[in-house]
Amino acid sequence: MYEHVVQNFTTKLSLPKFIAVSKSLNANQRDLVKTMGFHHLLDLCCSYIPKNLILWLVSHFDVTTRSFNLPNGYSFTLSAHLVHQVLGMPIGGSPLSTVNDESAKNMICLETNCNGKYPTINELKSLIDGNLGGDKFKRIFALFTITSFLCPTSSECASPDFFTAICNTDNIISYNWSTIVLEKLVVSISKFQQAISSCSTASLGGCIFALMVRVLSLEPPFLQHCIP
Repeated sequence: MYEHVVQNFTTKLSLPKFIAVSKSLNANQRDLVKTMGFHHLLDLCCSYIPKNLILWLVSHFDVTTRSFNLPNGYSFTLSAHLVHQVLGMPIGGSPLSTVNDESAKNMICLETNCNGKYPTINELKSLIDGNLGGDKFKRIFALFTITSFLCPTSSECASPDFFTAICNTDNIISYNWSTIVLEKLVVSISKFQQAISSCSTASLGGCIFALMVRVLSLEPPFLQHCIP
């Protein structure tokens, strides 16, 4: 069922863009990233994600148990701790706020001067240069990171679900980002599995990079006769 969507499988996860921005940051900006708890992401250097591997993993994912059940009998569960291990994101903090804060939306739209309702990945990327600093840098970089890497959706635009969380920049590090990333990935895989049963084109959201790193870190015996 999955094989026919390989060529049309799309994702808005933008590793090359995220890595390019990360490498362009100056020392002060990197220090600001550390205050948000996102600093481990700045060490990423792998800009390629094999679609066949991701599609294969998704085809063996049980949404109910959040487990990958591989053909050779080995299985592992997708958890917040796993996300923390792979990405180094903060874990155990506050859940994402569900408050629909219009003032937060207005602040983001004003600071990004976006052409549409919400800023796109490319608009956020274009704003991050050596002159950007302080709280404005932290908000824009955090939103760029969330949109392009941690919690990408099927859209190029930033999700307003995160606006409240990043407006008070002192609180960004206090959120349970490992769980937030996990929940987005599970929901995205579930939607993807449902979509491919009825159409040939589907978009997979969430941080699929974490899946790739996890499976490639398995010991060779677990992978033998397993990955196609």
